[in-house]
Amino acid sequence: MSSTQLFFCPVSDYYANLLQISLNNKDLLSGRSVHAQIIKQGLRASAFLLNNLLNLYVKCWSTSVAHQVFDEMPTKNTFSWNTIVSGYAKSGQVDLARAQFDQMAERDIVSWNSIVTGYNQRGFHREALKMFSEMLKDSYLKPDQFTLASALSACASLENLNLGKQIHAYMIRTKFDTFGAVENSLITMYSKSGGVENAREIFDSLKDRDVVAWTALIVGYEQNGLNEDAVALFRLMIREGSKPNSYTLAAMLSVSSSLASLDHGKQIHAVALRLQEASSVSVSNALITMYSKAGSIGAARRVFPLHQHRDTVTWTSMIIALAQHGFGEEAIELFEEMLALGNNPDHITYVGVLVACTHVGLVEEGKRYYNMMQKVHEIEPTPSHYSCMVDLFGRAGLLQEAQDFIEKMPIEPDNIAWGSILASCKVHKNLELAKVAAERLLLVDPGNSGAFAALANTYSACGKWTEAAKVRKSMKEKGVKKDQGLSWLQLKNEVHVFGAEDACHPQRDAIYAMMAEIWEEIKKMGFVPDYGSVLHDLDEDVKDHKLRHHSEKLAIAFGLLNTPDNTTLRIMKNLRVCNDCHSAIKYISKLVGREIIVRDATRFHHFKGGVCSCRDYW
Repeated sequence: MSSTQLFFCPVSDYYANLLQISLNNKDLLSGRSVHAQIIKQGLRASAFLLNNLLNLYVKCWSTSVAHQVFDEMPTKNTFSWNTIVSGYAKSGQVDLARAQFDQMAERDIVSWNSIVTGYNQRGFHREALKMFSEMLKDSYLKPDQFTLASALSACASLENLNLGKQIHAYMIRTKFDTFGAVENSLITMYSKSGGVENAREIFDSLKDRDVVAWTALIVGYEQNGLNEDAVALFRLMIREGSKPNSYTLAAMLSVSSSLASLDHGKQIHAVALRLQEASSVSVSNALITMYSKAGSIGAARRVFPLHQHRDTVTWTSMIIALAQHGFGEEAIELFEEMLALGNNPDHITYVGVLVACTHVGLVEEGKRYYNMMQKVHEIEPTPSHYSCMVDLFGRAGLLQEAQDFIEKMPIEPDNIAWGSILASCKVHKNLELAKVAAERLLLVDPGNSGAFAALANTYSACGKWTEAAKVRKSMKEKGVKKDQGLSWLQLKNEVHVFGAEDACHPQRDAIYAMMAEIWEEIKKMGFVPDYGSVLHDLDEDVKDHKLRHHSEKLAIAFGLLNTPDNTTLRIMKNLRVCNDCHSAIKYISKLVGREIIVRDATRFHHFKGGVCSCRDYW
């Protein structure tokens, strides 16, 4: 019987049906049994059956066996080639996919889509766009929605707005009927590439908006820092009756994290619970981060054990949360548990572990984990890891070790590393190293106001007022403006912002009166103002007045005036909390019987009953 006759014989149809059942059930074992029967029945010449068999192995992720079947096929058609190319591409073996693609005598749209999509999904975005460009040179082939969606996705990943616009122009010129995936890809491309206004125009023009379109624009707003627009769009989505999915909710929780808005985050959590999406990986991870950034580490702790399918991001999110709130030992215990359960950390996990060690002064443990990262998990240090180590040594007062570490780094230290050294020099009053660090920081970032301010503050801390004044004068002459220290808190969906000696708030008189009363009461309790925190040569009475009106103290006084007794105050600050405020807030928390949570530029401080969670190490 010839192979042509076999193609139409009932036996071939029988085995093809069995292969389809195996494919539908993703049952590779049954598929192998059918494969054995095909060989036994002498049907290996049937292109129809072999293509079905090839498709089974590819869809069941058995590419090595698929390759063997492909090599043994007596005849191969375009379907055969497309199947093997697609199989390699989807399994991440894009080099093998490209090798097979290059050998194809004839290519159709499926062939090109397989290689373009394969490159894009594996992060080879430039190669994906290069292949897309090669495809356009073929006058007989026109891209379809899958090709264009992949090309636009590659542009989004590269944030290449110009090329994205060219693809969009091509679609307009050829009157391509954009719908579904292509429209959503356009929204994502414009959002990620800095053209969020164009993304909104496309979104507004859509007749039927699916959840992907809503989510794409919400994510675009969030990534561009347009958090209020993201909130407004989400509310419109709910009003119009569109149901958010886990990715929408995760994006909105990220918005809440950026705003550090606990109330807003709780509302999104409630929506996630109602839609039964709270247990999804993306939402659970976002919840941990949101609660942590909003100052509610207790809520983050409660979410974590409810997470049934913890991935590396889940563990990392909780480790970083604990580290930022000063629970370094607990963060390290969690990391060790992660390792014991066979979960592999990534480079971000190790940033969290090193931060945990830094904030509680575990220098030897930090050095051990830094070495473990490289030797055990084969993770090459990034600038973030180097900066963590410099900070670890600097905060512990080991400035010589910090300097030695910087000199041995295989890359040029960045502004974060030198900034850490400068901050440590001020605390530990090391003028010589401060001069070096400031000079090097200004070489890396000439307009860095922090370099001038930190050097001036170090001179002031050492009592060298003339030198401090010279640095501030130089700063003024060069037009470098110091970042203003600001503190804020949210009350009834309104954010109240305070600067030092702020005179603009409508409740200024009541706030100042409250702070004056608190100041006298905590002095009676034993509080002694730290006049060294005023980095100017002034009389003590003037220093006392200035210290009393630091931004975080005014924010706390406002909070005490406008919130019920026993509620927690959550204060955000853009700079590091000073020694005097840190000491004063400990006394205030005991005086008023409240927990006061302050998030400064590097970490959270939980003040309660006269003590701080950082144990005075920050």
